[in-house]
Amino acid sequence: MSIHPVHAFAILQKSKQVEFRKRPVCSDVSHILIYATQPIGAIVGAFAIVDQCTSHPNRLWDDFHEIGGISRDLFDTYYGEKESGTGIRIGQVYAMPDFVSLEDYFGWKRPPQSYQYADHSKAVDILEMAFKFPVLMDGLEVN
Repeated sequence: MSIHPVHAFAILQKSKQVEFRKRPVCSDVSHILIYATQPIGAIVGAFAIVDQCTSHPNRLWDDFHEIGGISRDLFDTYYGEKESGTGIRIGQVYAMPDFVSLEDYFGWKRPPQSYQYADHSKAVDILEMAFKFPVLMDGLEVN
């Protein structure tokens, strides 16, 4: 999933606990690889999906603004006149020990506009790397 670096690192720091999107990811997706857009341009981590809530943007804001990690202005600009949107609740977060290039690892010349489904075995390999580096909170591993 392509995420602006400010928001990608907010997820890694656990100050952003919901990722807002215009549409949900498939229900069988359990984890998201976090691709921080330029100037980073690499996979910086991953997170587990707790659940997804698709609703009118006003309802999403009411439900998740305290943990969404963005301002109301940015939220409204993102959704515009959309009638629905999705809040993806973030579970366990993992930071990559080294950033991973999409081109080097997946052979993708361009990053996804929003998100892209990766080859399962390659995604599992990256997740297994990431699982070794769970983000800690107050010195304790959060599972």
